[in-house]
Amino acid sequence: MPTQQHIRVKFFSPSPQWLRMFPGREPVWGNCRFIFNQDEQHYDWLVVYGDLHTHRGERITATRVKLQCPPEHTLLITTEPSSITTYGSDFLNQFGYVLTGQEDWAIKHPGKIHSQPALRWFYGNARECENSLDYDFMKANPPESKSMIISTVCSTKAQKHTMHYKRAQFIERMCKALPEMDRFGRGIKEVNDKAETLDAYRYHIAIENHVCDHWWTEKLSDAFLGMTLPFYHGAPNASEYFPKDSFIPINIFDFEASLKTIRSAIDNNEFEKRLPLIREARSLVLEKYNIFAVLSELIAQHHSIEANPESDRYLYPRRLLRRNPIIAIRVGLEKTAMRIKTLLHQQKMDV
Repeated sequence: MPTQQHIRVKFFSPSPQWLRMFPGREPVWGNCRFIFNQDEQHYDWLVVYGDLHTHRGERITATRVKLQCPPEHTLLITTEPSSITTYGSDFLNQFGYVLTGQEDWAIKHPGKIHSQPALRWFYGNARECENSLDYDFMKANPPESKSMIISTVCSTKAQKHTMHYKRAQFIERMCKALPEMDRFGRGIKEVNDKAETLDAYRYHIAIENHVCDHWWTEKLSDAFLGMTLPFYHGAPNASEYFPKDSFIPINIFDFEASLKTIRSAIDNNEFEKRLPLIREARSLVLEKYNIFAVLSELIAQHHSIEANPESDRYLYPRRLLRRNPIIAIRVGLEKTAMRIKTLLHQQKMDV
């Protein structure tokens, strides 16, 4: 298809490693051509990943962006759960659509798309860009040859207002009860690429830092890319996205039951039994839940050839918006309300 027939989508993110997620590293998916040049002025859609940040040499800075496409053709992807980030209504209302896994009580927006937020993979994302694994390599080389039993990635990060603290406590106990498990993570055993924590292993414990419907992240998708059978604590509706038996649910608030589930699965060779379903889940990560596959489908659904740009329309990052005293007060109130709702949500999950 000629380039001029593609919908041109400017993708705003400071990360340099997006091309590896495309077949042939060609930034085209479906009828969309994605543009990563942050100075590009000719585009039909603008997608913002998390917030408006730009690279200026080695620095990442916040800057306003003059909009060159119709306001209806703007989409924000929220990259953090409600327990970590309150995006604020002033920031959200700049966008035509918001793709988010945050709960309905956390984000209210007329263009809200409540779904898994299509977050980027850490698997294959080496610190040195030239050593990163790309889509073509991952598709052609599923790591099915396994020599190790079970792994997990859990740093020493322990924020008590999020799941980090409870996750760390659970993993500490599991390391003692399951000595064959290898633990990786910042402050524990660091690696250059998350693939090193998965490729050799049959099983992997994956625990989200927030639990609600649709909020599954690279914790789960990376486990599938590494061809492991995940023991998963996270989105209650994950089976709406992946084959039900491609992962094994655990509850970190019931340690003994979780340990029993894990030991039983290992003893019964569940990895080998479920390998066809793990292959299917891995294919879904690569082909259907890849961020650019998701965006291509959403943009095709919502694109309007009749929409027109507005002159002198700008989008502002959260940091710049908060320089306005009224907005700063409003954001503060929204954060307080969000913390109260989050505490109530966490108490419900703990029961």
